[in-house]
Amino acid sequence: MPYEMTEWVDDIVDPTNGEVLQEGTRYTAARANHFEKGIYDAHEKNDEQDNQIRRIQALLEIDGRVPGNSGAFYDLLEGSFSRAIRQTNTAILLNSITAGATQIDVDDGLAFEDNTQVTIYDNENIEDVIVSSVDGDTLSVQPLVNSYKKGARIERSNVKVGNGLMTFGTWGTYTISEVIE
Repeated sequence: MPYEMTEWVDDIVDPTNGEVLQEGTRYTAARANHFEKGIYDAHEKNDEQDNQIRRIQALLEIDGRVPGNSGAFYDLLEGSFSRAIRQTNTAILLNSITAGATQIDVDDGLAFEDNTQVTIYDNENIEDVIVSSVDGDTLSVQPLVNSYKKGARIERSNVKVGNGLMTFGTWGTYTISEVIE
């Protein structure tokens, strides 16, 4: 409902005889309630815009982590900033590889998409790399810094959630819950 302004006028009194030349606008409960409704509607609209801004900020931050990742770390659900789907794509390295390798053969290449960041790790080394392309079960990546053993894991996300913050965590299973204020 659009807000309609009230045109307020003052009492105008003839100073010589005290006669009211113009009666001013009366202050009534209906007018006061109209003010309250306008203020409340503006507050609701402001809250809605804040939520939209938070969602856009989250999408921009996610998209900026890896060039071209298209926000694939978390896909926000429509209607709520606080709901997210955690990306847990994972695969296992089929053969050992040496530092400098740019091709990774895995058991499930379809778990990944072009231009996404993954972490490769074994019991000795860990690093983040960008998957530039996926061809079947072969991932093309930038040259690896470390060597990895057969059976090393390649995973999409290792986010640790605690005290309302998301931070770099160890690999494992996490439960993410929504806090409703």
